[in-house]
Amino acid sequence: MGFSCSYGRHQYHHLSSLRASSVPYLSHKADLRHGKFRCGAQAASSTHPPKRLFGFAGGFSSDYDLGKLVGQGGFGTVYSAVHKRTGERRAVKRMLKRRSPDGWLDPLFVRRILHEVDIYNHIGHSLNTAYLYRVYEDQDHVDLVLELCSGGELWSRIQVNHYTEQEAAKLVREILRTLAQCHARGIIMRDVKPSNFLFLSEHPDAPLKAIDFGMATYCAAGQKLSDKAGSPIYLAPEVLRQSYDQRADIWGAGVIAYQLLTGRLPFSGEEGQEVSDRYMAKQMCPTRDTNRATLYSELDFERPPWDTSSADARELVQSLLQRDPKQRPSAGDALHHRWLNPAEDDSSDRTLSGSIVQRLQRFGTYGRLKQAALRKVAHSIAADDAALMDLQKAFAQMDPEGTGTIRYASVSQALQEFDLSEPERDQLMADLVDNMDTAGQIKYDEWLAAMLDWKSVQDSSEWHDWIELAFKAFDIDGSGSIGSEDLQALLCGGQCMVPDEVDAAIREADLDGDGVINLQEFEEFLTSNANDALDLFETRLKH
Repeated sequence: MGFSCSYGRHQYHHLSSLRASSVPYLSHKADLRHGKFRCGAQAASSTHPPKRLFGFAGGFSSDYDLGKLVGQGGFGTVYSAVHKRTGERRAVKRMLKRRSPDGWLDPLFVRRILHEVDIYNHIGHSLNTAYLYRVYEDQDHVDLVLELCSGGELWSRIQVNHYTEQEAAKLVREILRTLAQCHARGIIMRDVKPSNFLFLSEHPDAPLKAIDFGMATYCAAGQKLSDKAGSPIYLAPEVLRQSYDQRADIWGAGVIAYQLLTGRLPFSGEEGQEVSDRYMAKQMCPTRDTNRATLYSELDFERPPWDTSSADARELVQSLLQRDPKQRPSAGDALHHRWLNPAEDDSSDRTLSGSIVQRLQRFGTYGRLKQAALRKVAHSIAADDAALMDLQKAFAQMDPEGTGTIRYASVSQALQEFDLSEPERDQLMADLVDNMDTAGQIKYDEWLAAMLDWKSVQDSSEWHDWIELAFKAFDIDGSGSIGSEDLQALLCGGQCMVPDEVDAAIREADLDGDGVINLQEFEEFLTSNANDALDLFETRLKH
């Protein structure tokens, strides 16, 4: 297990560069003047700091037995843990609350915690990232309870394994899928390196999962970032020049792809070779030398095994390692490269039954507001028998008695036809239902919301009418806009347990920044685009 273990190595990260707009929870509920963090009604005198400042759940020790240490870094320690009621094993990233001498939390620590949780929630639930189950806190710690990935770091396997091209292509595809999903949500990972990817289990074919988003931040289309963040050996040239966007992540993926195929770094020439040799021997290398190698050294595509590698493998890796970011493919474009898509794996016309795992993942990456809105729209269109024939047939197979609902267990059984672990099946189903207290039943409109091809639905002449009906249902106070009180009632039954959940939902759809969502913003928010393409997600078909 390696959450944050990489923090022990030299990394760039200017916490002060985190945009206040990305964590506005601070501006509403915190007082950072004089370096102190005070939390609304929970504020206390400096002699008696409040027990919990973030608003995360308490009671970790009531729910979990903490196990052995599995990883340690500069910002957190990772343990295994067992859920007391279910016996399920999970990982816990435990972060000690950093305080000033008078007991107040370090404001940069506060910002870092809220930012990382916000990033996790915004990325959502896919099979390419470790699943975040819950966040707890007590007097001294913040605990992120995550999916346990017990197969070790990608870095460890690079050191001991010589991958075939087919094996390497599978891993590169999984890394690029992670990046494509992040970029589709306006997130740049900024620390793409082998130690930030873990295998789910020790099985040779275990899936690879991203496990650390501590360096990630938001980056809108057309925006350029300037702060240096990440691990020097995997930094893109434009990061060193302090003007970069999402394609900086692609360079890191290219370095990893090179390592998977060759077992070494791509840098050659006198300076580059020395950096490569020292790094692979786990010796310290001055950051200045590493930066020079990244910027200027020749990239080696001549020495073995490149003389026997396929032209497709060489072509893709060279494209990922273009020093000019404009010449690099996007993560989504790279996923369509021939080397990553053998002819027998053509998914362009995959049936509903073959794409159910992709559809569940896609729905899981939507925020709670979008999920709730799509369920409401799905309820309006459920009577359109002709358009929904395939979906009705799939639903009916799991509802042989015609009750209009299917059991949670029926979906789980259907998912056993795919290459999924039991926790992964549970994760995919968790977002299906609007209310988990429904005796394990999934309603037809909840099923439709996750399974529908929403881009096709938007072509219907009734699309705007369906959107307007959903909008009116969400505008509980009839004000003509959806505000925080509406969403408090809609998402949380009046009281949200996750800090900033309502504000985050509004930010996602509030284009003009006035703090509420109007009808036009609501419709644009629900309109699908290329970022919702199914091929961004794993199929997990059994072979």
